[in-house]
Amino acid sequence: MTLDFQAGSSPLASRQNPVIYTVIIVAAIVIAGCFAIWFILKKRKAIKQTPEWIDAQKNRLTKKSDVTALAQKYNFSAEETDLLWYICSKYKVLNIFYLIREFDKTDAAFKKIYQDMKSGGEEALLINRFLKLRFKIERIFVSSSVIPSTAAIPTGTKVNYIAASEKQTPCTITENTKDCLALEIPNYFFESENRPAELSKACFAFISSTGMHYVFVTRIIRYQYDQSKKYEMILAHTTDLRTHTHRHYKRIEINEKWHFSSVKTETDKKNEIIYHPSEKKYECLSLNISGGGCCFSTNLPIKKDQFLYIEFTIKGFQGSAIGRIVDTRKASADGIFNLHIKFIKIETEMQNNLLAKIYDYQ
Repeated sequence: MTLDFQAGSSPLASRQNPVIYTVIIVAAIVIAGCFAIWFILKKRKAIKQTPEWIDAQKNRLTKKSDVTALAQKYNFSAEETDLLWYICSKYKVLNIFYLIREFDKTDAAFKKIYQDMKSGGEEALLINRFLKLRFKIERIFVSSSVIPSTAAIPTGTKVNYIAASEKQTPCTITENTKDCLALEIPNYFFESENRPAELSKACFAFISSTGMHYVFVTRIIRYQYDQSKKYEMILAHTTDLRTHTHRHYKRIEINEKWHFSSVKTETDKKNEIIYHPSEKKYECLSLNISGGGCCFSTNLPIKKDQFLYIEFTIKGFQGSAIGRIVDTRKASADGIFNLHIKFIKIETEMQNNLLAKIYDYQ
């Protein structure tokens, strides 16, 4: 192929044309610049992977850019982002982007922030928003430390067997070996004709130490009566664990005697509901509680959607709330029912104290 173009009147003149040299020099500069940028970025990346750089980032105070990056990564709302930046900047929090990866350090930092907010006279509503944000940040850590297999569940963990009717039976892990999982089961469950058959698959649920809710399905190998005269269900291991993080509050198991009463309602002139608790109170046994609700057992088969007044106790703290029954489940053949309650009226200050007790911040 012949080109009919040359930069000068002759090949020699073309080689002496300054335009050619200018193009070559510019191209060389561009190539050198690209190489320099590539080298700098590579060097910078290597520096960011050194322990010294990481430690320096962990131990510096949080910048607004750290909060923005965290908010974008985990889909914080604008209100949550502003609140987090307010907390980090006012209370001198170490780099939050790294802090939330270490559960104990995060918990210690947020406990101090809570105590500083209380002693500093922060408004109850702001403290309430902070405690709710605390749970969202905790879920970030929890989601990054998921239990991969039933072989990793520690002994002593409370596990519920869930029947097809959604009735739950409480069990406890007594032994966890590489081959199987042993659950202590109630006597009435072992003797029941409705217990799942050996070699059949069954559904179970438990809460990990970090507060994550798990559900798994596995095969029942056998039932046995161990040396300590306890009935056990032996399960095969499984890696098919599903997590549930839909809750808005941290929930803990608790075993205390509470009291509740029925509630009558009326609507005032402003079309607002007024709740009138009955003076007659009934005793119940608590099962768990969170900032948004609770569960307790009673021998009264109260139907869902009814309002109750609950007087609860948690770690020495006494409180009360109005709740609505969202579910009623028969817990045993002895006529015991588990009532699942959603709080619909609880004072902000009381809810703050409840959440603080749940987190051991008081």
